[in-house]
Amino acid sequence: MKVHQTKIICRVCGYDDNPSNADRCQRCHSTLNRSFPESAKNSQTKNSSAFPWSVIPLIALLLGTGGMYWFYRSHTTATLKDKPSAVVTPTQQPLGKQPPAIASNTADIQTYASMQDVPNVPTGVFNYGGATCFAAMTAHGMHSSIAKVRPNFHLRYTEPPVNVPPGCSTGIGMLLDGELSFAQNGRSVSDAEYRKAKERNFTLQQVPVAIDGIVFFTHRNVPLPGLSVKQLQDIFLGKVTNWKQLGGPNRAIAPISQDPKVHASLKLLLSDRVNNLGRNVKIVRDYTTAMRRVTATPGAISYSSASIAVGQRSIHLLGIARGSSKDYVSPVAGERVNVAALRDGSYPITRRLFIVIRRDRTPDEQAGVAYTNLLLSHEGQQIVEKAGFAAIH
Repeated sequence: MKVHQTKIICRVCGYDDNPSNADRCQRCHSTLNRSFPESAKNSQTKNSSAFPWSVIPLIALLLGTGGMYWFYRSHTTATLKDKPSAVVTPTQQPLGKQPPAIASNTADIQTYASMQDVPNVPTGVFNYGGATCFAAMTAHGMHSSIAKVRPNFHLRYTEPPVNVPPGCSTGIGMLLDGELSFAQNGRSVSDAEYRKAKERNFTLQQVPVAIDGIVFFTHRNVPLPGLSVKQLQDIFLGKVTNWKQLGGPNRAIAPISQDPKVHASLKLLLSDRVNNLGRNVKIVRDYTTAMRRVTATPGAISYSSASIAVGQRSIHLLGIARGSSKDYVSPVAGERVNVAALRDGSYPITRRLFIVIRRDRTPDEQAGVAYTNLLLSHEGQQIVEKAGFAAIH
């Protein structure tokens, strides 16, 4: 006797031809619910010798209800199949009335062999911004590689408002305000930012995509082999003001920093003392400006992502030692970033880089998920390392 195979309907996209043993939807890859009541399984194999005539009215009611459901499901599924590129929401409630605690399916973050394999990449123009160190990935072909396989997935870098410097905090603020589809971030999302998203009836999800190293560099007339973490802290807190105090030339130290309220890098060094910078610290807009200022200022010191500084001939890169030791670890291996030291943690100052997804059941959410999966693909992670970061997969 031919056994009827139960099909599972996806609760996210409505696809109704998933095999009974499938764990994920064959169309959208969402997790499927394969649990069936035990009584339902047993009822398929039991035979009854007596027919309970008293349940005929109940059967009629169930058949009528089932027929209405079948008609509704068939109509809905047919509509979805006719529009494969549409963004399907699990509920028809207006976004403003959805409970903040209900988030979209977060199991859609996966790793794939190639960018071509990444599913559900939307069509349209999507804004992004945030941490400036991600520019190294773009420069090494991340977005051009995406465009080759997904030419209708257009990525648009969005500058912050006039007189507002780019950076992590600026990017998250723009994401919360709906100006970005997703954000590139060099720090963890703060509790206050999570709360603000919840107040606006959506959630944020951060997904790590790379490991970055923060390097320190000086003007070329300060030829020290390296500094300890303690010495770097003393420099930016204004406790040490002359290179002679550190074994260098008799020259005033000119520390240059980006605004710690916008950029997260210096907090890795100073932690909760990041707002107590020395009076001699000069604030600049971004990494590029800092590098130019150091090149032009004898005695200057600053910092940046390793992906940006390594390979620059106009500056002197410093090795970094933990605590107060002199066990310097160089950020450079040959002519490239010392990726091995970033990966194994022997380099003292590292951070994870994140893509922050706006979970609001809109095309922006779909774009954030797709972009994250593209970066996490094996092909994307190869570009991550080529750009001077350590891959995480």
